[in-house]
Amino acid sequence: MLYACCLNGTFALFRIEYVGDHNPSLIREEIAEKSAPLLVLGSGRELFENQYKKEPETSYSVFHAFGKVIHANFDKKVGGAPQIVSLYSDGRTNLFGLSYFGSKSLLGLDASAASCPSAIEWRNENFERWGAIANEMVRGAQRQPSLNV
Repeated sequence: MLYACCLNGTFALFRIEYVGDHNPSLIREEIAEKSAPLLVLGSGRELFENQYKKEPETSYSVFHAFGKVIHANFDKKVGGAPQIVSLYSDGRTNLFGLSYFGSKSLLGLDASAASCPSAIEWRNENFERWGAIANEMVRGAQRQPSLNV
């Protein structure tokens, strides 16, 4: 399990692992002080890292590289819509709904039902501001480079 927070204006990332018989260990991970992947784990790690190297150096590159790896379907253990949250230097967080190639999800769960909370900020597969009800970009939203999958 990964846990990110902001402590007195400093970002921190912790990995909680269970070893042996339910003995948790807490490891503080080193993180860069710029927009970059914090920690890449799992079976798709190498695929992601290779794709990330091909992306332009922007804050959207992490999202685009991740999306391309998921969409390419090279690894059967990697899939589904990304789960997105943001963490700001003042400690605030933001949860994003995602309209991802026609499906709507929130924290990886199907969010196509009309009862989805209206206070959620939505993004599309290019991480552009998205109107989940109107199913289109929010008026005045800034276009981002295409995911080009």
